[in-house]
Amino acid sequence: MNTNDIYEKVNARILEQLEEGGIAPWRRPWNSRPQVNCISKKAYRGVNVWLLPRTYTDNRWLTFKQGKELGGSVRKGEKGSIVVFWQMLRAKDEDATATDATAKQKLIPLLKYYTVFNATQFDGLNLPPLESNDNQIMATPESIIESMPKRPEIMTRGSRACYHPIADKVYMPRIEDFHSSSDYYAVLMHELAHSTGHPSRLGRFDLSEPLAHFGTETYAREELVAELTSAFLCGVAGIEQSAPTNSAAYIAGWREAIKNDPRMMVVAAGKAQKAADYILGVGEDIETDASAE
Repeated sequence: MNTNDIYEKVNARILEQLEEGGIAPWRRPWNSRPQVNCISKKAYRGVNVWLLPRTYTDNRWLTFKQGKELGGSVRKGEKGSIVVFWQMLRAKDEDATATDATAKQKLIPLLKYYTVFNATQFDGLNLPPLESNDNQIMATPESIIESMPKRPEIMTRGSRACYHPIADKVYMPRIEDFHSSSDYYAVLMHELAHSTGHPSRLGRFDLSEPLAHFGTETYAREELVAELTSAFLCGVAGIEQSAPTNSAAYIAGWREAIKNDPRMMVVAAGKAQKAADYILGVGEDIETDASAE
């Protein structure tokens, strides 16, 4: 399967979820237990968070081969789910001379995928009992915001939430003006996600160029990064994002944007994972992370 086919498979899954119940997959609440590879114990990240269904009671996933090595077999009729990752290929720098034995190598990311099955889709797996997450410590939204590295100044004023990249400030209405504190923190995390694009942080923005305007592809891509970042952080904090009041138009807009740009969801989810990691101040512990440009 070539790279374009993989993007199409990812988009088909996301578009399917956009149609289910009229709620974007990143706006749907999920439990805090991460979906993990059963062997490596590493959490699936990036767009894989939304590719793996959360309808199973077990959060562990295996390939067909991994399950077989543990004495299991996939039950007849069970369907697998895809997860994507970047394989970094080495290519010689074209500027290097053919006789240069130390010719520079550059890495070229190639999007790949494999199929996994939930542990409950196997018979005969020799696995330890699923550990309870009752004692898992959740971060509070306040602690996430307070501990963000190089956090921009948060100003309470007006009736509109926004991030101003030139001033490097986030402007928020009063918390009392929101329907709930969860709504307030979800919006604030969205704006803080935008702030990670500042050159002093992750550098998605070039402040020497005009800012992207509503309706442009650049604006839509950055909005999706912020949406997904907020979703990651809300999941960590255990709070729900409310569905937009104009949810039909909201869903239609994202559906159209994702259809027009096959790479949009994969790339945005990878950038959002990086933004969430930055805000949380954590390093990468990646099982499959489609986050390359």
